[in-house]
This record gives sequence, structure tokens and C-alpha cells, in this order.
Amino acid sequence: MNRRDVVGAILLAPAATLVGGCRSEDPWAGITDAEFAELEKHRQAGLELLRRPASDTDAALQASGEFEAIAERRPALILGPFNAAVARLKAKDIDGAQRLARQAVSLTPQSSSARVLVALVQSASGQDNQVLSSLESAARVEPDNPMPLARLIRRMEIEETEPETTGNQRQSFTQLVQTMVAREAGGGGEAPAPKAPPLKPRDHDFYEKREKRLFPKRKRLVQLAYENAAARAEWMATLAERGHLTEAAAELDVALRLCPNLGPEALDLARALREALATDPARSAVRVRRLMLALNRDPAYIKWSKALYGDARDPTSLAQTDWNPPPPSRFVAH
Repeated sequence: MNRRDVVGAILLAPAATLVGGCRSEDPWAGITDAEFAELEKHRQAGLELLRRPASDTDAALQASGEFEAIAERRPALILGPFNAAVARLKAKDIDGAQRLARQAVSLTPQSSSARVLVALVQSASGQDNQVLSSLESAARVEPDNPMPLARLIRRMEIEETEPETTGNQRQSFTQLVQTMVAREAGGGGEAPAPKAPPLKPRDHDFYEKREKRLFPKRKRLVQLAYENAAARAEWMATLAERGHLTEAAAELDVALRLCPNLGPEALDLARALREALATDPARSAVRVRRLMLALNRDPAYIKWSKALYGDARDPTSLAQTDWNPPPPSRFVAH
């Protein structure tokens, strides 16, 4: 086992010892008004510092200090180590993030958020061979939560499936779509497409195998996040790719209803796709790919996508803003 494997195993080891059990300790036991006021001061200060620009690493380290003060005073409260790990990750202090993420998982072994945080730390530290396993674990402990499943799907879209996978096969979903659009649009009457390397037969095989593995997960995701425009649009694309054109047209309408303020490019492509789904199935595949590329550039759609998949470049989107569990009722403002 190499060093990366060891570190990845250590990050999740506490969870393995606690799964199946639960912590009976009340994290708020015996708290006084003065102590809660101090904890609340640290929470608010930490969140304020965490909202600073990504380039402000000093603020992120200060935020971690605020959250670690919470963890020191109330070690059973998840918000302290969890948010401190987020802050350390933002500050690119990977060792500190690993230590705190481990603590967060041990406190909440049945929570997917801490395991997703572990996956982000692993990704940032180059432990790519551990990320997928952590996300699978996150989706498994909360099977009805769309967030870990969505992040798992995103990771599966870029994971290689064989040790000898080539760089051309290791393309992300977006890169692969761009390549396929450019290739297929060359002589089909669409707008001129940029040059792209031809897809080898093995590339098609790789894509088809990956989509077969992803199909049931995407189906489950849209069941869990049926009011999210990104989930519906991507399910529409999946259906269209499989030739379920009537169902795809219905999903397209739902996605547009949920996200009515799209820009003109996306709306024009959506209209073209709707027409192709009804009258020109041969052109629907390339048009759905063009639409998905446009959607992923559209600010209105991106908001839906980030709400579902998070922002891999901004770990602060995972930060906990409220106490969990909530404090005694006498501390809650009415």
C-alpha cells in the first residue's frame, strides 16, 4: 500500500469504527449563556472570514482558528472541525484539512457531507485513486440525498475505467461532448465547428460503457432532485442519447420551465433541439450536445448546476452555516 492509499484509509478509518453505532453524548450538555455567546461569536466570525475571496488565504486560516476554537470548547459539535477543514482546504493547508476532515467523519459517520469533504481533500492532495471510493461511501450512507450522488456522477464522468486508459479516453464529459460535436457537425448543415481529433472506435466503446454505468445513477438523481433544472436537463440529454425522444422532449420542457431566464443562445438551441426531437431524430444527438455546452456557459443554468453538483473550485460551498444539532431552545431567536 503506497502513502496515498494509507492517507486515504486513515481519513475514513474513524467512520468504520463508528458505523452502526451512534453518539449518545449531547454536544450542548451543561452549556451556559456566556459560553454559547462565545461559541456564536466564533461561528459568525469564522463564516465572515470564510466568505472572503479565495486568494485571501490569511483570512481562511483565521477562519479555521475561529472554528477550531469551537472544536476545542465543544468537541462533539460537528460545525467546528468540519468548517475548520473547509477553511484549511481553502488555504491549501492539506495536512490540516486532512486532520480536521478525519475528525468530522468520526463525529458524523452517517453524514455524507463529511465524506464528500474527505473526497475534496483527497482530490486536492493528489490522491485521485481514493476520491471515487470516498464519494461512493458518501452516496451510500445517505442514499436519499442528491448532493453526494451528484458529486459521485461528476467524478465517474472523468474517471478512467482501465489502468491503461489513454489521455484521449480520460476526457471529461464536457471535453468529450465538444469533440463529438465538432466531429459530427462537420458535414451536417450545422454552424461551422472547430477542428477536433477524430474519435477512435475504442473511445466510443469507453463512452458507451461509462454511460451504461452512469444511467441508473442519473435516473436516481433526477428522482431525488426533480425540481432542479440541471438534473432535468441532464436527464433529458441522457434520454435523447438513448433514443427516447418523446420523453426527452418532455424533460426539456420541464427544464426550461424551471429555468426560464436562460440567455438567447441557450433558448435558440433549445428550440432547435425541440424541433429535432419531433421531426429530425438523426440531428437530435448533436443538437442536444450543443445545447448542453451552451447551458454550462449560461449564468442562469450554472446556478442550478452549482446547487446540485457544488463548486469543485470553491470548497466553502460545503461549509455549515448553522449549528447541527441545534442549540437548546432558549438560545434560538424567536
